[in-house]
Amino acid sequence: MSATITLLYPNDPKENFDLDYYLSTHMPLVAKTWKPFGLKSYQVIRFAPEAEGSEPPYRIGVWFVWESIEGARKAIAAPESKPVFADVANYSSNAPKLVFGDFIGGWTAEN
Repeated sequence: MSATITLLYPNDPKENFDLDYYLSTHMPLVAKTWKPFGLKSYQVIRFAPEAEGSEPPYRIGVWFVWESIEGARKAIAAPESKPVFADVANYSSNAPKLVFGDFIGGWTAEN
């Protein structure tokens, strides 16, 4: 059964976040490093304000889809992942929130 990891980067005005670097350099590094552990795909999300004039609680989110939660946990703990985590300082001054999960239901218009 597929699993997910969701990363949430807080929307902190004091935070530095280089989205161009993140998309062009960091995420390809992540994909290359974690694909052997069962990473199937990812989607990067820029959150919109909940209402006009408000700010969302999170600036950027990433939804990783994995073959299994075990593979995701192995990838996070693997020595090969050290460059992934070391690279965070190149695009963000804050660490993301990390949430693991298993798919338990869903729907797609393609069915």
